[in-house]
Order: sequence, then structure tokens, then C-alpha cells
Amino acid sequence: MYKKELYEKVIKENNPREVDLNDWVEFGGGFMGRSFYNKNDDSIMMKIYNEFVDPIMIARENKVAKAVKDMGILTPEPGDLVRCDKLLGVTFKTVKNKKSMARAISENPEKVEEHAISFAKAAKYLHSIKGDGNIFPDVKDYFREQLKVNDYLNNDQKNKITKLLDSIEDRKTCLHGDLSPGNIIYNEKGEIMFIDLSDFMYGNPMFDIGTTYLACVDTIDETAKNIFHCSHDLLYKFWKKFIREYFGVSTDKEIEEIEREASTYLGIKFIFFINQEGINPFLEEKINKLLLSKL
Repeated sequence: MYKKELYEKVIKENNPREVDLNDWVEFGGGFMGRSFYNKNDDSIMMKIYNEFVDPIMIARENKVAKAVKDMGILTPEPGDLVRCDKLLGVTFKTVKNKKSMARAISENPEKVEEHAISFAKAAKYLHSIKGDGNIFPDVKDYFREQLKVNDYLNNDQKNKITKLLDSIEDRKTCLHGDLSPGNIIYNEKGEIMFIDLSDFMYGNPMFDIGTTYLACVDTIDETAKNIFHCSHDLLYKFWKKFIREYFGVSTDKEIEEIEREASTYLGIKFIFFINQEGINPFLEEKINKLLLSKL
């Protein structure tokens, strides 16, 4: 179950609306939670978060989605923070005939590079927008706070990671926080929309590139198929075209250099994963390979 004190804080401060899961039909999901349509009103959908997710972050997604929408960035119309059988979630207005980019790639793999170009354009667009520091947190400050509450890393490791964070160029650009082909959807007009905005922040765009690296490169074939409906090879083809378009590079050597940098930013992200789930052999191996071994 969610951390009790954080869960109670969210309930007290936000008073989420109670919903009955019998009124909903599950249609999908991913690492963070499950997605549902309403049986009685197909204009509403709901995301229910898994028990390991920070309740504060769930409440934040609802507020952030509204702020992002107000900025003119295309995202589904946010609804309410909800509670269902002690699980927390958020509702949105249904996007008619939507399709995730990951699903579109899986259905037409011959068009993977076309989608990668669209993905690069969407990322560049988002990374051209200045993030409001009064609304969104600085990603470096966020991970500094994650370090403070981390019980796995020792003080020496925390100090080295802090120095690494300090060395990263400060930027004011908007960041999705979990930028992957699963979190980009096409609406019925073919327009790109951003979804799953709980990690929306501002800072260096390489933090976003790191999460794309996780989805497309640093994942096993089984996970790729379960979450993104695509083989690892297909996602890696998507990644390489995306990197060429986003960074304007052309050689495999240049792509490999970007991959090395992206993997370090992903390593920083694994501090969050460990804080959410607790340490396990998989996460321990990942954080050592992607981050600690490089310090």
C-alpha cells in the first residue's frame, strides 16, 4: 500500500472523489498504473496508480496537467483526483480515436522512422518552452531531494551524485519527465498530445532523453512488448532515427556518444525508482551500471 503518512496527507489536503471500480472497464496500463474507461460515460477515462507510487506525486499530476493545459500544450483535459478501494487515481476527458505512438509503431512497423521524426519534433517543441519555476520544480532540485530520502546510497555516493548534478548545465526548458512513445498519443486529427505528466518539471533536456533511452534502448524484449507493444529491435530503430533528428547527427559514433550521456541521466532517474519501490537486485544492478560505476 502507499506510504501511510503520505497517503493520509493527500486525502486530508485534496479530498479525492470516491469512485466505484465496478463502473469502469480496464483497457490498458504500464509501469505506474492501469487505465480505465467509464461504463456509463465514455467521455471520461481514469488512471489508477499502483501501490508503490508516491501519493504526493499522484496528486501533483492532476495539478500539473491543468497547468500544462493552461500553457497551451496539447494534453487531455484533466478532471479530478479520485480514490478507489484505497488506491489513488486521476480522471481525464477521453480523447476520441486516440492511439499511442507506441501502438501506431507496432501496427505499422514500416513507418517507425516517420513516427520517430514526429517524436523528435514533439520533443523539440516541448524543449523550446520555458518552464515556470512558480509551478514546476527544477529537475536538479528534485533529485537533490530524492537523494536526501534515499536509504540505499551511502553518504560518499550521495556527495558524488550531488557534484554530478551540480555540474549539469542549468536550463529552464519544460521537461515531460517520462518521455517515451508510450506517453505520446495521436488524437483523431492526427495531432500529438502529451500524457502522463506527473514528472513534468523544467531543466536540462537530457533528463528527458534519458527516459527515452530507458524505453527504447535499456529494456529487454519482453518488457518492450508488454509496455510498448514493440520488439526491442523496433524500438531501437525508432531511437536511432529520433536521435539523428533531434540532435542533427548522422554517424553511429555520434549516436553512441549520446547514448553514453543519456544512460548517465537515466542512472539519476533510478534514484527515483529505488525510492518508490525499495531496493531489489534488478534496481541495484541498474543503478550501479548506469550511475555509480561512472562516479
